[in-house]
Amino acid sequence: MRVSVITPVRDGERYLAAAIESVLAGSVVPDELIVVDDGSTDGSAAVAAGFGAPVRVLRGPPAGIAAAANRGVAASSGELVGFVDADDLWTSTALECRVEVLAASAALDGVFGRVECFHSPELSDQERRRVPIPPGPRPFRAKGTVLLRRSPLERVGPFDGSFAVGDFIDWYARADEAGCRFGEVDEVVLRRRYHRVNHTREAGS
Repeated sequence: MRVSVITPVRDGERYLAAAIESVLAGSVVPDELIVVDDGSTDGSAAVAAGFGAPVRVLRGPPAGIAAAANRGVAASSGELVGFVDADDLWTSTALECRVEVLAASAALDGVFGRVECFHSPELSDQERRRVPIPPGPRPFRAKGTVLLRRSPLERVGPFDGSFAVGDFIDWYARADEAGCRFGEVDEVVLRRRYHRVNHTREAGS
């Protein structure tokens, strides 16, 4: 099955290369990784473009993370679609373990994995104490932990850009109402980075 991965980014050049590398270093590599530059004023687009295939870059004016994710989905060609934020990391088996479940379970519309949070290395001890991380590994319903078939994305509709945070929570609720079925693996698929500007991200993305 062809797999597409979407990475929305705005002014994320500091961590973007690590996010992309984590996906490309996996035991299974996606057929395409689409980085959607949401009006960055830094070098994010150049960082992504420097990787070459299977990474490609879409550039546009700032519209928000949900709109950027929607643009990536619309431009993608995979039967399966995954997401990784520009400051997070996939584990080495993140794609493999979820692809295996979907390949074996035609009735499932998507599969979630677990998350493990970590402090970004540049944080001081004082900053680490001020920004505590949730215990893990743990289940977490977010874009970064789910691998979806394209069919539920088409059936449920796009992510709602009116949400500053929590657009995936809204989408998942609509998917549940639509009767979508999701599985879960016990493996950690996402390493969620805590740094100086994202400690409110537990609201969901």
